[in-house]
Amino acid sequence: MLLTPRRKPESMHVMNKLLLPAVCLLIFGVLGGCRPLRDERDAARIADRLAILNVLGAYPHHFDEGEAEDFLDLFTEDVTFEWYMAGEKVGGMEGRKAFGDMIAPRMKMFAEQGLIRRHTNANIFIVSQTEKEAHVRMGFILHSVKDMKELTLVSTGTYEGRLVKLDGRWLISHWIDRVDLDIRPKNTADAGDGAANGVRIRAGRSRLRQSEAHDLGYGDIGPYGSTIVSLSGMFDELGSRAQAETTTKEASLWRESS
Repeated sequence: MLLTPRRKPESMHVMNKLLLPAVCLLIFGVLGGCRPLRDERDAARIADRLAILNVLGAYPHHFDEGEAEDFLDLFTEDVTFEWYMAGEKVGGMEGRKAFGDMIAPRMKMFAEQGLIRRHTNANIFIVSQTEKEAHVRMGFILHSVKDMKELTLVSTGTYEGRLVKLDGRWLISHWIDRVDLDIRPKNTADAGDGAANGVRIRAGRSRLRQSEAHDLGYGDIGPYGSTIVSLSGMFDELGSRAQAETTTKEASLWRESS
């Protein structure tokens, strides 16, 4: 007796017809759908977008590693800067050379004092992009590590910038740095008291030990339980003379740049 294969329900045929377009849209939707690239302009636009994102990614890496030359190479010769803290404009600068004269000593100072800056950039938004210009925005979280022992959450903030394409390279031509907190050193007297960046916060930093972690319901916290972490997103007072010296130097650098 011949066996007749079972016929698939009509609903299965409908599902198969819908499955391929759905998968196609899922995989290629980010690139503008399942249609092929219209022409070379589409490919060039995608290549430009990747190059722009690479510049934005290189920015924190070069700064945090103290790679001053590579960091400055991300900007045009006539780049302009604006700096805001706590909603107030605190300074500005024109020209890559002037910026380098300020930023290179600052990077050197961080290294000498055992301070590491860690920028975590996220939420990158390409507001607009043409063949020659791009308008970008993104957020950041800034941490500071002291002697590989103390971790402080310095501030959050946003960047906004304009990039231009020159000789095949995307470079930053205008950069706005908006820091949510005012982290400028106030004066030498504050630095002498050891308050980080002249900002006094008496609460907000906690040393989590194993027993305290269990009390808070965190369970085992492993070898990092004694790491000092800024829980409230603010500073704590650092009493070391090295930190005070760093703060004093930062104060003079800020005065020169603003």
